[in-house]
Amino acid sequence: MAGPSVRTAPPNSYLATAVHGLEWVVAAEVAPLASDAESLDLARRKVFFHHEGPPGGPLGLRSADDVFVLVGTIDDLGGTRRDLEALPGAVYQLDWLSAVQAVGQGREIPAPSSFDVVASIDGRRRYNRFDVEGAIGRSLEKLLGWRFLERTAEGRVGGTSDLTARVFLEDDCALVALRLAAVPLHRRDYKRSTGPATLHPPVAAMLVTLAGPPPGPMLDPFCGDGTIAIEAKLLDRSLEVIASDIDARRVGHTRANASEAGVEIAVVRRDVAHLRPEDVPPLGSIVTNPPWDRTVTGTGDLDRSLAAFWDSASGLLAPRGLLCVIADTQLGVPEELTRRGWTIGLLQRLRLSGRIVAVTIAGRSGATPELAGPLAQWRQRAVRAGVVDEQGF
Repeated sequence: MAGPSVRTAPPNSYLATAVHGLEWVVAAEVAPLASDAESLDLARRKVFFHHEGPPGGPLGLRSADDVFVLVGTIDDLGGTRRDLEALPGAVYQLDWLSAVQAVGQGREIPAPSSFDVVASIDGRRRYNRFDVEGAIGRSLEKLLGWRFLERTAEGRVGGTSDLTARVFLEDDCALVALRLAAVPLHRRDYKRSTGPATLHPPVAAMLVTLAGPPPGPMLDPFCGDGTIAIEAKLLDRSLEVIASDIDARRVGHTRANASEAGVEIAVVRRDVAHLRPEDVPPLGSIVTNPPWDRTVTGTGDLDRSLAAFWDSASGLLAPRGLLCVIADTQLGVPEELTRRGWTIGLLQRLRLSGRIVAVTIAGRSGATPELAGPLAQWRQRAVRAGVVDEQGF
């Protein structure tokens, strides 16, 4: 029986991973970095691209979960234990040294170095992720001469990983890559003070991007740990950002995290049910993640319903101002907004923290809110590729 076949990735090949449902937002951010935007390839949770500039450039992506240098693919990999035995030999054939060099051009890799392997498996097999990680890791240990920090079901060998090999097994193909950063991009250095249901930072960055450049200040009235407000300020330092929450502890988290991020945000403690137009300047956008009544429930005068917020929000917005909300689909936010006279410009489902949630963009000016040109184009491209449908997936 023939063994697996190996294909080394072309030079300057990269992979950005994304939250499923918003791959097109990552593609829009990646496009200016790509050598040829038309050659970008979108797949479920993945955006493939070529980048001939400094390898550190993709490290600045805000909407991507992570970014990798592609090493290559291993095709015709079966699902039996015997097939697994052929994996180390196939891994050894790939050009790992060039990939390590590319990572080293983007950041410093300590010497001597250690590494780990992270595998994900889609489909039925007679081996598990730990078997795959161990087989690849022991092969690379011989090739690179680095210390392999092996992971088992009981935990991982102690030590700091200087490099991470990432393996995506789908059908009979293994896609192999090296993480460009020392840690996943979604881990933000500023986010040190957190509480329950804290928002995934790339999703926060996506929400701000989807809302577009606002014609006035931005408000997050359910700021939690400040993730949306901070990401907005990091994307546009000139933007006036206001963050509020009824929870004094979470308000403190927002202030502490904003300080860590080095951004200035107006942070107040307030029950949004009592927020009035005279309390804030006319807002260009309200971008927020209200309580989903799961891990975090509404409090104050919103303890049973968000109705008071939907009623007051339109009066806080400037003409052409937008409301951008992410919430569990079971809350029925788009339907509630439509009943209250809002015009829905975008309804996009995505998978987040194991749940199906919806991003809704709505306006009150009578005109349907529209995505900025590049975002709309990439969304349609993702629809044509079958990565998402008109409402997400």
